[in-house]
Amino acid sequence: QYWDNAWFLGLPILDRTDVSLDFRWGDQTITATASDLVSARWTGFILAPTTGECTLHFKVDDNVRVWIQGEKRIDKWKERSPDDPFEYWTKVDMVRGEFYMLRVDYLERAGQAKMRLMWSWPGERKIIIPSEYLFRGAPLETAPFNVTVIPNNASHTMSNLLGFDPSSVRSSVLQRLYIEARDTANNTVADPAYDVFRVAFVRHSQDGRVLSRQTFDSKPLMSQRDPPGVPAVQIPNLLASHASHDHYHFIDYVLQDPGRYIMSLSLVGRGELFESPIEVDATNIQVQPTMCVAYGPGTENMVAGVESSFTVELRDSYGNLVEADAEYNITAEVHWHEHVVWNDAFDDADLEPFSNFEVTVGKIKQAGFGMYSVSYTVTREGLHLIYVYVDGILIRGHRDRLFDRPGGSGEKRPWGSSVVEFGEGQPIMVNCSANPVADGRMTLISPTLESFPIDCPTGALAYQRPGLRDRPCDFEFHVRDAYGNPIPGSSVDQLRVVMVNSTCNPADRDDEDCAPIDEGTCSQGAVFF
Repeated sequence: QYWDNAWFLGLPILDRTDVSLDFRWGDQTITATASDLVSARWTGFILAPTTGECTLHFKVDDNVRVWIQGEKRIDKWKERSPDDPFEYWTKVDMVRGEFYMLRVDYLERAGQAKMRLMWSWPGERKIIIPSEYLFRGAPLETAPFNVTVIPNNASHTMSNLLGFDPSSVRSSVLQRLYIEARDTANNTVADPAYDVFRVAFVRHSQDGRVLSRQTFDSKPLMSQRDPPGVPAVQIPNLLASHASHDHYHFIDYVLQDPGRYIMSLSLVGRGELFESPIEVDATNIQVQPTMCVAYGPGTENMVAGVESSFTVELRDSYGNLVEADAEYNITAEVHWHEHVVWNDAFDDADLEPFSNFEVTVGKIKQAGFGMYSVSYTVTREGLHLIYVYVDGILIRGHRDRLFDRPGGSGEKRPWGSSVVEFGEGQPIMVNCSANPVADGRMTLISPTLESFPIDCPTGALAYQRPGLRDRPCDFEFHVRDAYGNPIPGSSVDQLRVVMVNSTCNPADRDDEDCAPIDEGTCSQGAVFF
């Protein structure tokens, strides 16, 4: 109570409840109309927080009188002299949970004004008495009471999403949301069997059509306890500072496709949370090697000695292209598998030491947008197997020659439209054909002319075929490219076989010994004289 006079005369001009006594008015007004010659009186009770000797401190400018349990303890009502202190104190033995009646009279005469009530306990510094230990009315004889406050049902307007960063949403990755359940008075609510929160992710096309909708429901964080009192799921740092976790819920979710979503949060049966809706962009970061694919000219056909290339696409668990910023370790191996063009006349496998077969995997470089370019060169005709690895794991294979994707009832669904089971990686089979440019190098078979040079000046290779000894004037030849691969039949019309004197120097066009002795006729793969 406040009076705008120094003697508590008449009715108080102001009657209010002050939560604590911590006033430093200075030269400002105390009541609406007065800053000097003002009196005030506070009556109430102090609740002891502990048992022991408590020291009550009163910092005043100008005068104060104090009664505790009806006993006057401090009486400094006379006009202050310049030597009077600004702080007075008294000791009170208190018992925890007991109330102690308090009356404080205050007088401001002129000048600066101040009134502060503090306490201290043995070994502790003095502080302003907190409001929870100051009471206005007299307590009942049986006070205090232990009261259990039961929170109301969870409220959608007060429950909130914790620590959510819209930029952290990823597709094809298991992620978790945390929600704090609170009632309308902001009390935490722990009722696992009753409250269910739901999140819905809706993805739209540019023209507003709904492309996909996924919903996920919450579970109480403490719904499973093993042992009792210990959550079955790991408590994140976000919640670690809280002693109890009964009011927390979590929602695990996986977004199948990347793109922009409208995320709606609701308390089932009551309404949307105040943060809802939220616009999020789901991006890919998780590459699943067994879903990565390759395509391009280098996965179809190639020519011996000519560089080929193909593209590797990084994809997530659902077949979505991953626009990865980080570089992944992409490696490739090319292995010869079997011949496609085989000589029908005889097996010339023993001639392969004369051939120059090589496999070279060139540059593997990042092409952006989750794609890598791979170049390679092989020199051997036939089927080859290309093995591509992402971080040491074999990729799924060729983009257009994969095993069937699950669609249900024979339905063909677009790529990435449904969850694809992980399959084992598989190599890519590619056919390499001989280089169509012959360099004058060929295999000759001479049944009877054993004196025929093994290394002819033309670069031909002589080979004697035992099965043709009854045909002494026949020769077989295999046209080969620069790498020793046999070139199939269409080149025979370009060949001319001539018998000359052994003293002929083919490098000298005017050498008379090079005049033809006999000239043969060509057919498919043979020369007849």
